Amino acid sequence: MTRPGVDEIPWGTEIDCGQFSLSEGDIVAFGERYDPQTLHTDPVAAKRSHFGRLIASGAHTMSAIHALVHRCAAGKHLSAGCAAVSEMKLFSPVSANSPVRVSHLCISSSSNRINCRTQAFSPDGNLLASITAQYPMAFAEPASAADREEIDTPSPPLPPHFEAPAEGLWFEDCVPGAQFGLGPIRIGPTEPQDFTRRFGGTPNPYRNEWFAFSLATKVLVQSMWKNGHAVAGATVTDLRFPRPTRAGDLFVGTVTVQSARPSRSKSDLGLVELLVSTTSGDGSMVCVYQISVIVKKR
Repeated sequence: MTRPGVDEIPWGTEIDCGQFSLSEGDIVAFGERYDPQTLHTDPVAAKRSHFGRLIASGAHTMSAIHALVHRCAAGKHLSAGCAAVSEMKLFSPVSANSPVRVSHLCISSSSNRINCRTQAFSPDGNLLASITAQYPMAFAEPASAADREEIDTPSPPLPPHFEAPAEGLWFEDCVPGAQFGLGPIRIGPTEPQDFTRRFGGTPNPYRNEWFAFSLATKVLVQSMWKNGHAVAGATVTDLRFPRPTRAGDLFVGTVTVQSARPSRSKSDLGLVELLVSTTSGDGSMVCVYQISVIVKKR
């Protein structure tokens, strides 16, 4: 791939990256591995969910979107991985066999990073998802010693936390300041490559940030929402990947409840803001983000 100069980047030009669709089998396979909730894993049970049908996990949707971006012309302006995501919004879920069109826009650059906006649309033009992210430039110089030190420096020890109840968390359990443990899960020897080949994300399996985000989704669901009390994750902000997720890593973490309020329109639901921090077994931070989750009341 020829690396472009700065003057070759189509600043302000929206690039049509084409479209993708996810089969029912794709959605179920991802859900069983990384987001084990019935609305992603069981077509029959999903009909009784809030959405009334089988839908793709948000992590699955993001992986498919970014695989398409990297395969199209926009991908040559990006390096192997995403540095950070400022904001990621899911406006409507992706259903089985429904085409999703993706567009990509290079907004600006600063400090060897490209600021981009990626959007996904339904066949009738409705906005499904929007991601504002920063990517290292494909032609950027290698990381400085200071950059490498920041990436490789272990994070502080995780604070004390509690295990979530066996039945999972309801809205009433999400008290601001409460902390809960996530994981652990061990990453298999070929899992990064298997994920990239089957579900997408960044083409380089050794630096696929959407694999890390999917693992974080998995431990969050298994530890806190095992009985389907979380209806949907609406918005993710300040998503960072301090270091790659590697085969053999022991993936663990904590989630901290930052705020919780009843829904203004649905008396049986509440909105919970969470800070999710995950690390490898050696204590290095691998995926950190804030997420707003719609949660059922008892």
